Amino acid sequence: MTNIEKPRRSWRFRIGIAFLLAVIAGVLIYVFVVPFLIYLSTYEELVIWSFMGWTTNSKGEVRQAAFIFDNNGTRTVTINGFWVNGTQLNSTDWIPWTGTTIETPGMGARICIIPQSLTFHINATYNFTVDTTSGSHYYFPIKCDQTNIHPENLTILDCEFLHWPPPDYIGIRLQNDGHTPVIIKEVLVDGEVFEKNQWMFPNTLNAIVIFYSWKNQTYTILIKTTVGNTYEIISAPQ
Repeated sequence: MTNIEKPRRSWRFRIGIAFLLAVIAGVLIYVFVVPFLIYLSTYEELVIWSFMGWTTNSKGEVRQAAFIFDNNGTRTVTINGFWVNGTQLNSTDWIPWTGTTIETPGMGARICIIPQSLTFHINATYNFTVDTTSGSHYYFPIKCDQTNIHPENLTILDCEFLHWPPPDYIGIRLQNDGHTPVIIKEVLVDGEVFEKNQWMFPNTLNAIVIFYSWKNQTYTILIKTTVGNTYEIISAPQ
């Protein structure tokens, strides 16, 4: 019986296989290894770019601390939690303006801290701990001194009842004459609650829009802020 010898793989075939393996290895390195090495060469550093001050309510209680945090590193930073003097805050105890992710230096995150179960005391120092999604913790001691404490100073300028463009809505113009941000927590129209969380920066004009099917009658409108103040206007369609 005659044995038939299998044809030997040619050197071209071997080179082709080696080239294919090299390409696969290069792709894997480019997709997985290179980004990991780049990540290792970056670092995260969160700093306070500006402390905007403490805000008191109509009772004189210090209820709010306002910060601008900045990214001083080369890696994107995302804030995901706060602690005050070792106590973790609820997610409703701090309110960002536009978001909590800071991609590059100079693109700060404005955040107000308003603990529901804590009133800040004058001349006391508070240790604010900021947690990030990377697992880092940053510690910022801030003294509640008189020079950085300001009363909330919000004024309702006027109120309009509008049909156009539809749907019906109520427009309320406001002015913040204070030195710290004001956050509109909710608006009540004859007792009906509309949640807002709308920021107003110091020395600015702004407007709140409430989509509401109003009638030709007088309405009592209450505006509540995060520090516990309530502002009222009684108005009717003209």
